Amino acid sequence: MKPTYEELEAKVQRLEELLKQALEKIAKLEEQLGRNSKNSSKPPSTDQKSNTLDKEKHPRSSRVGVARTLYPPERIDKRIECWREICTYFDETGWRDKGKRHFVWLAACQHAAVYRIDRNRSAAAFQRLIGGKTWDAPAVTDRYAVYSSFKIHQFCLAYLIREFKKYREPDGSDKSIGTALENELRLSCKIHGQYREGKISLIERNRRLGARKRRVEYWLDDGLANGSDAFSKICGTLLEDFEKLWTFTKTLGMEPTNNLAERDLRKLVIWRKKSYGTRSERGKKFVERITTVAQTIRKHGGNVLHLVQHAVKCFYLRNPPPLISEALGF
Repeated sequence: MKPTYEELEAKVQRLEELLKQALEKIAKLEEQLGRNSKNSSKPPSTDQKSNTLDKEKHPRSSRVGVARTLYPPERIDKRIECWREICTYFDETGWRDKGKRHFVWLAACQHAAVYRIDRNRSAAAFQRLIGGKTWDAPAVTDRYAVYSSFKIHQFCLAYLIREFKKYREPDGSDKSIGTALENELRLSCKIHGQYREGKISLIERNRRLGARKRRVEYWLDDGLANGSDAFSKICGTLLEDFEKLWTFTKTLGMEPTNNLAERDLRKLVIWRKKSYGTRSERGKKFVERITTVAQTIRKHGGNVLHLVQHAVKCFYLRNPPPLISEALGF
């Protein structure tokens, strides 16, 4: 039995609706793939290049290496485990090694910065950074799932501000709610900054932040109920972990952002842009170690060149290497 004209027209309308939905989804995915620091709120450190093709390597002549014999373990009378019990800032950014995508992992605090280059951006890579231990100290990070097991965990409010900022572009409920959330989080960071600078007391800071906390929860509920699918999902996730937005109000010395880690990562981002990464395992190790030493020295107000010169001199004289910080014991 042939379909009637009305049935054919209904099928055509249904197909047109499905096509419209498919085109909207394709446009959304293309917009996400093309998003970078120049056309969105994403930081420049997230910009990535595509992997390059493997090239044939030309053999190089070998040369005699110079290495220092490790100190005999039986002659070591004291061991110092460098394990920080203060608040840490974790972050990661892209890196290039042999033209392939790698990642620089960073653990940073006010006294030290430790860098590690890994092929992966995964939980296993993070465990290699922290030595396979369970992290119990306070930490500030973005919402990357690798950090979700932290016991004393603060979501970076600067990251959330950038995330809500991108919803300013389209019209509709997402724009108004996203703008309100962005403004509330900015004001929260400003209030904490006034406390840090000694302009207001701790009691006054907590009183003002209490009002902001209630407003943020209100707007997240509004976004969950009235936002688009993507926006509603973000709001729902943040409501589930709502207290992680305010851990800094309960932990002494904790900041609401991981701007310290982003500043420390900037050193490697500049290096990457100038040198296009590394080409060998030895090169990666050098970048990790020299950047760790240099950035830690800077945090203590020391002179990087002087310490490197001293270290090279001690190496050839077979003397113990100089300490970066006598107070920290390393």
